[in-house]
Amino acid sequence: MTPVDQMIIPDFDIEADESPVTGISWLQTNLSLSDDFFAKVAAVEETDFSKWKQGDLVLEDSKIEGLKALSSALTHMLSFLNFRHDLMITLFEFKSEESKRTPLTPPWAGNSLKQYLQTHGVKGVEKVDLWVQRMRWTDWS
Repeated sequence: MTPVDQMIIPDFDIEADESPVTGISWLQTNLSLSDDFFAKVAAVEETDFSKWKQGDLVLEDSKIEGLKALSSALTHMLSFLNFRHDLMITLFEFKSEESKRTPLTPPWAGNSLKQYLQTHGVKGVEKVDLWVQRMRWTDWS
């Protein structure tokens, strides 16, 4: 059983929020993710992302949808890892070795999850979220 002090559980509903700012701020605080990380995934300038987060700039709807998808995917990943902070941090930073691809191979194989998301942006977010959902619903018996 995971000790409570190692768990991080969002105290808001990501799906219900109109703006992903709440979720992103929570992820930044709890996973030490920078504005630079989110800006790269969303394919926007870091200064524009920072201004948007503060309410001083409006981003394109497609960029906001991408940030919502990222926030949702990371929350799904946290849920899959039983909200364990230590596992999420390890997964984000760990660079796996490239291996033979199977349906269960994570899309970021050969890289770290963090680098994969920064490099592949919203398309990478979609692949990661699909992988998490596939792992979650796989019958392991």
